[in-house]
Amino acid sequence: MSVAIVMPAWNEASGIGEFLTEIHEFFAGIDHTFIVIDDCSTDQTIRVLNALQEDGLPLQVESNQNNLGHGPTTVKALGLGLRSDKNVIISIDGDGQFLGQDVLRCYEEILQSNTQIIEGIRVRDSDPLYRKTTSLATRVLVWSRCREFPKDANTPLRVYQRSILVKVLDRIPSDSLVPNLMISTYARKNKMKIGLVAVDFVDRRGVDPKSTSWGRSKSYLPSKRFVKFCASATKSWLAFDPRS
Repeated sequence: MSVAIVMPAWNEASGIGEFLTEIHEFFAGIDHTFIVIDDCSTDQTIRVLNALQEDGLPLQVESNQNNLGHGPTTVKALGLGLRSDKNVIISIDGDGQFLGQDVLRCYEEILQSNTQIIEGIRVRDSDPLYRKTTSLATRVLVWSRCREFPKDANTPLRVYQRSILVKVLDRIPSDSLVPNLMISTYARKNKMKIGLVAVDFVDRRGVDPKSTSWGRSKSYLPSKRFVKFCASATKSWLAFDPRS
């Protein structure tokens, strides 16, 4: 089996090289390629990616003309994964908060089990209260549409059989702010075979592991940018129809 590992990236220059190299080492012997979309980074992310490409990493680099944000860039990356000739598509964020060995375990699980989608269930107790509250809220949102509680409704680590991703992506708006949440809902509403793999969720890689696209916030309160995003994402969610 062959695999495309797709990811959005924004200002990940200090950590994405280590992350991609680590995954590449764990996938040695497996036909794999990386597809990374740079979402108009203001740091040296593109330069790092180009250097990895020149060093022989199996990497396709794409760049957005305008900053689209995490959600739309994730959808675009999944689409590029489908346009590749790979049998399995792995979606993961470029911030390096997963371990290469866990990415490989998720890939092996979809090969060995009778499943169509694998969700990497994040395990970490150090998140601030507002993050835990938001996580619970996303689980409730999914339940409200399909009457199933996912373990991790918004996990960015997912593995898809190619044929299933074709169906899933056809229902996800290209401008979705919360594609992973919508995918969790659509897959359950339409009785797809979902496998769960518990994975470590580590600090963001790079010079400042606490850096985030949401801006600075106190340890117990969300940033204003995060609150604004949640409001916009809710509007996007309410317009979503998870039925086939």
